[in-house]
Amino acid sequence: MKYKNSMDQKQWQRASTLSNDLLATSYETDLTHGLTDTQAQARLKTVGKNVLSANEQGWWDLLVRQFKSVFIYLLLFAAILSFILGEYIDGVLVLLFISLNVILTFFQEYKSHNILESLKKYFVAKTTIVRDGKEITVMSTELIPGDIVSVKPGDILPADMRFFQTRELAIDESLLTGESEEVEKVADTLTEEPKEIFLAKNSGFAATTVVRGHGMGVVVATRSETVAGSTARLAAETKRVSSFETSMNQFSVFMLRLVVVTLAVLFVLHLIIKGPSLQIGDLLIFFIALAVSVVPEALPVVFTFALSHGASKLAKANVVVKRLTSIEDLGNIEILCTDKTGTITQGEMTVAGTFDQNGSALSVGRQGIPDATQISNPFDQAIIDAAQKTKETTPELTLVETLGFDPKTRLDLSLFKGKKFVVVVRGAPESVMEKCKLSNEDQKTATAWMESEGKKGHRVLGIAMREFDRAPKEWQKADGYVFAGLLSFKDPLKPDAIAAAKKADQLGIQLKIITGDRPEVAGAIAKEVGIIKDAADVVTGAALFAMSAADQLKTVAATAVFARVSPQEKLEIIRLLKIHARVGFLGEGINDAPALKEAHVGIVVANASDVAREAADIVLLEKSLLAILDGVEQGRRVFLNTIKYIKITLASNFGNFYAVIIASLFMPDLPMLPIQLLLVNLLSDFPMIAVAGDTVDAEDLKKPKHMDLRAMGFFTTFFGVVSTIFDLLLFGLFYRMGTAILQTAWFIASIMTELLVILSLRTRRWFFLAQAPSRVLSFFIIGAALATILLPQFAFTRHLFSFAQLSSSHLLMIVAIVVGYLLATELVKQMYERLVHAQVESS
Repeated sequence: MKYKNSMDQKQWQRASTLSNDLLATSYETDLTHGLTDTQAQARLKTVGKNVLSANEQGWWDLLVRQFKSVFIYLLLFAAILSFILGEYIDGVLVLLFISLNVILTFFQEYKSHNILESLKKYFVAKTTIVRDGKEITVMSTELIPGDIVSVKPGDILPADMRFFQTRELAIDESLLTGESEEVEKVADTLTEEPKEIFLAKNSGFAATTVVRGHGMGVVVATRSETVAGSTARLAAETKRVSSFETSMNQFSVFMLRLVVVTLAVLFVLHLIIKGPSLQIGDLLIFFIALAVSVVPEALPVVFTFALSHGASKLAKANVVVKRLTSIEDLGNIEILCTDKTGTITQGEMTVAGTFDQNGSALSVGRQGIPDATQISNPFDQAIIDAAQKTKETTPELTLVETLGFDPKTRLDLSLFKGKKFVVVVRGAPESVMEKCKLSNEDQKTATAWMESEGKKGHRVLGIAMREFDRAPKEWQKADGYVFAGLLSFKDPLKPDAIAAAKKADQLGIQLKIITGDRPEVAGAIAKEVGIIKDAADVVTGAALFAMSAADQLKTVAATAVFARVSPQEKLEIIRLLKIHARVGFLGEGINDAPALKEAHVGIVVANASDVAREAADIVLLEKSLLAILDGVEQGRRVFLNTIKYIKITLASNFGNFYAVIIASLFMPDLPMLPIQLLLVNLLSDFPMIAVAGDTVDAEDLKKPKHMDLRAMGFFTTFFGVVSTIFDLLLFGLFYRMGTAILQTAWFIASIMTELLVILSLRTRRWFFLAQAPSRVLSFFIIGAALATILLPQFAFTRHLFSFAQLSSSHLLMIVAIVVGYLLATELVKQMYERLVHAQVESS
């Protein structure tokens, strides 16, 4: 297979089974001299630059996205109809609300976009390769299949490669696999193709980091044909639809059907009752005003204000929101899936325990570190840190020679010179103990301790030493070591991990760990943080997808920890969970990108891979699970206040809507002029918009909420009927007092009842026992009430809006109706909570 066919996504699998000679032949290269410059230039034209294409978004894309909503289309249609029929004030108001929504949302998302651009990191800029027999440095974008690459500690691999030469090479592949332990690499040819990348011991992968040692490899894949590139492509192909967008689209269709059907029925009734005297033109204008008055046109602005308020609070907690509607989606999640390393754990190895035998394991382990000033191995760093804390002293020794970790013997050896010559051996406990003279009892005790630590998910290192009076010959082959003991290592929990798990439980959110790490490690961490009770309650990706489809659904719902999971398996797990729940996913590696895109809400940390950051909705500038849960609370506040607005508006609007419809059937004139209907809309909308920043009762934050159109229908019916009854009561009282007096009284009562219904329906409690409304909401309620009372009192506004002068007795009648309406609403609310709300929620 030649380099021209490198579009094969499994290049690394095939290359891992090739001998060095076949490797060179397959990729038309020379392992010693590399490609010629002529070959390289020709191949670059064929294959293309080594650039992982990204889905860049400009300001125009962000702006256009703000208009992609069925509800916005509905409002635009209402505005156009208003202009056609000459209702210019109404048309301008609707366009004003749309413009405010678009501008606010665009600037919030554009600000977040710029913050993230400033955080962007790239693959390593330069790479050392062999060309024409010379070692040179080139931009990583110039790499092509067949290039010979030299890697050293700190390098980020710029492409997928097959190593043909290694020396103590170890690579951190956590960005791809999620596994925290470094991977030892060898140049051996594998006998069969590895199914997973963690089995490809002779291969290196783009975006992974060299921890220690040196290696030479042949580039086998670049660009989107790398493992990282195929994962990025999988993320790009995964399309997400916001749960808010879905709910709003459903709500828009619900509203449209209800209004159209009602007006059609009303038109027929008018034809039947009024017959030839019906003024079709006036009736159409009245219908348009009615339709617009019932649609909650300020909803986009309310929602955007609520989201912006939430985004500002989250920004103070170092949480950047890329997609504004994701705050509401975050509040609705029922399951939060997270990787383990760096989110629940600190991502740094520490010494968890010691087993000493004939000396100090920690002290001798510290001796075995050749140079403490140049540490790239996390286990060596952990030993040094632990030795400093315990103030362990090490003798003055000079390093004579060292042999790095040998994957075959699973040991590393170092020879030192002090008062005597000392050889320190470290590595796999079984291999170390084989070199020592241990009694059966001592070996059983050490093995039992090692197994105990293994069950905790800790990695165990064996340590031994031997002293020589003079420089030993062939010291590498010596045995008869004195067993110093064992050290166990763990990646400790983050300080807030347990508190975060408890808070998730309080918020009614299931925490699930999905990781590429080993089952025993994932299980031990999950048990320690309190997610599971038994560390064995872990399911691997292979075991899960060997099940039937029905069993997969049951297992993902019942299981809290998934280990050894590939990127594709992560994606499938999220898809399975989404069937019955709202899912958030927290990750940071390239391997997390598809799952981040698939989840209802994708969350990453700021130093995550570029691919993961592009796929996410929310970025944490600090790694903190608690910050996400604070975001959940903010999201729930946004959702609750948005639903408040919808419910209050629908209850009052539909109450007036049906009352005006009924009254219009029995009146020669309209019960309220179109301009008066629009003024009612205007004065009540500003307090309604202020609901966006209202306070929320604590008990309403305890579990996820969803927009339920069935519940919305029940609510609208219950409270709309109450509003209609009191509107008709007012109609009955003022019907014979003249059209102008009736219209004025109806205008005042309509606004006052809408203001009071805000106070009532903003909470499920009795309104006088609920948390006080926000200052802004209180200000707008008082302001709207004063404007409503004063407008009919001045000659200019009385003439402008065709009002009549009301007497004190008229006003007292209105007050009685308004107070009665408030009491009735409160009583019906309590009945609704007991009889209807419980049934709707349980279903």
